[in-house]
Amino acid sequence: MFLGRRGGRPQLIRKRYAIFKQHYNAMFGLKDRFQFHLIDASGSIEQVRNVILHEFEYQSSLELDQDTHDMLQALPLATDVGKHARQDLVRRLDGYMFNHRDLFQCVSARLAAMKKTRRR
Repeated sequence: MFLGRRGGRPQLIRKRYAIFKQHYNAMFGLKDRFQFHLIDASGSIEQVRNVILHEFEYQSSLELDQDTHDMLQALPLATDVGKHARQDLVRRLDGYMFNHRDLFQCVSARLAAMKKTRRR
């Protein structure tokens, strides 16, 4: 039954399965952060090998070329861009309020009126 499989002794298999079950929930807790697929290893060695190779090919297709990756490393993270964009927006809005109060009030009133007409 287990001939030809490395580590195919029943006791070792039970131990490996117990470890898998122990960490199963933790793995699925990471699914939101890391993309992965569980591989059904109940088929023949050749079938499982083909599934693993297919997964490797799929994962490789999702990765950037090294030159592309290196170039993008210099860019800020999207979370940082969003945070700084909000800080810049707040700074500009305060600047409009203090330096161009009348114009800013007109624009604000116009936007508020547009919002009211869209609700209807």
